[in-house]
Amino acid sequence: MASISYQKTIPIRCETEILIAGGGPSGIAAALAAAGQGRKVLLLEAQSCLGGLGTAGLVPGFVTFGDGENFLSDGIGRLILDSLSREKGPSYPGSLYSIPVELLKRVYDRLLLQAGVEFIFQTQVVDVILCGDRIDMAVCQAKSGFFAVKADQFIDCTGDGDVSVWAGAPFEKGDASGNAMPGTLCSLWAGVNFDGRDPNIDFMSVLKKSFADGVFTVPDHHHSGMTRVGKTLSGGNF
Repeated sequence: MASISYQKTIPIRCETEILIAGGGPSGIAAALAAAGQGRKVLLLEAQSCLGGLGTAGLVPGFVTFGDGENFLSDGIGRLILDSLSREKGPSYPGSLYSIPVELLKRVYDRLLLQAGVEFIFQTQVVDVILCGDRIDMAVCQAKSGFFAVKADQFIDCTGDGDVSVWAGAPFEKGDASGNAMPGTLCSLWAGVNFDGRDPNIDFMSVLKKSFADGVFTVPDHHHSGMTRVGKTLSGGNF
């Protein structure tokens, strides 16, 4: 493969105490925690909204906040869940951990704004500039072009460890054979008649019968199915 040497002079757009790459749940939690300690925080998000796969990716529900008996994600987890519950208003059976996408976007926006966190959408870190064994600046790309941000600390919340790898951190990929987890297709389904559904149905029993009847050709027992996210709206996660 041919290669070229590419050089470009870019502006240092700003300086901050903490730069967070990625505005998914981990980036939001990091930003709220840092801002709560009085730190100046800038968060960069590649998509046009906060929330990561729970919003931009249409993942229909949080994968619980506890072990079935105890709430284990207190602090910021509790803050987000309570804020979303107030936004949703009256609930319906099984709605506690569901994600109504547009409502969750507003919750995340409000929490970060109230905490004094600065954030920029459609912007991502694409490289780092090192000073010794530490990151000195992040090279960022936005619709307006390339720029750099200088920070005291950098937090990698990209979901793929991009910033850490560019900084030279060791990493592993996949299992012992290099195989990675397959992708998931998330979707929204409208006009679902939830009132006609048997509330006592056992999902796992139906799933096992579907395997036995050949409805699903691959017996994947991690099938998460559909999650109710509105009055007649369901989120699919297959």
